Amino acid sequence: INSRQVIIKPASSSTGGHAVLLSGKSYVWLEGIVIDASEPGLTADALKIQTSSIGVKLTDMELRYATNQGLLVSVTSTGGTITGSYIHHNGTSAVTKTLWHGIYIEASNWLVEGNELAWNSQMGMQMYKSGGGNPSGGISRRNYYHDNCQGSHTGSNLVLSYQGNLSDRDVVVIGDECTTGISLANNTPTNNIVRHASIYCSDGSCSYGVSIQSTGVNNTVQNGVI
Repeated sequence: INSRQVIIKPASSSTGGHAVLLSGKSYVWLEGIVIDASEPGLTADALKIQTSSIGVKLTDMELRYATNQGLLVSVTSTGGTITGSYIHHNGTSAVTKTLWHGIYIEASNWLVEGNELAWNSQMGMQMYKSGGGNPSGGISRRNYYHDNCQGSHTGSNLVLSYQGNLSDRDVVVIGDECTTGISLANNTPTNNIVRHASIYCSDGSCSYGVSIQSTGVNNTVQNGVI
C-alpha cells in the first residue's frame, strides 16, 4: 500500500459522474493506483465496472471520497478480484446516505481479500442485487471492516445476500456506528457461510455479531470469535 504512486483525481467526469469507468473491458489489471473522487464535478462512484467487464483485477488500490460507492460492480461483470486495497470515506452525498457503501457488488464470483474498508457512509461492503438473484459465489476473506455506517449510525459492516457466498476470517469492529458485524440478508439468503470471523464490540451500542434474515435457508456460522 505504501508503494502507491499514481493518483487519479479528475476535476470532472464524462462518464456519468464516475471518476473511473470500466465498461466492456475484460481482464484489466489495475495496481497501486489511488482513485480520488473528491472533486465537485464527480457525482457518482470512484470506480464503476459494468457491461460484462469480466475478470477485472484490482490490487493495492485506494478508493476514496466518492459521492456514492467506492467501487460499484454491475451484475454482468463477474469473476473479478480486489485485494490489498484501502476503501474509505465514500458516500459523501448529503442525501440518502444509507445507499452508499465502500464496495457494492451485484455480480457473482468476486474475491475480495485483504482489504481495509472504513469510514464509509453505510456498509463496508454489500454483495447484493436489487430485484432478486445474484450475486453468488462471492468471497470476503481476511478483510478488516471498521467505522462504517457513518451516515446512518446503524446497520451492518458486511452484507452477503442470495446464495453460496462466503465470509472467511474477516475482522469486524462494531459499535458507535455500525451496530451489526455481518448480515446474511435479502433475496432469501441460502447456503451462505460465515467462518472464522473475529467480531468485536467497541462500546455498548452493538446489536448483533452475525444476523441471519428469518427467511434464510441452510446458512452456516462456524468457528468464530464474537
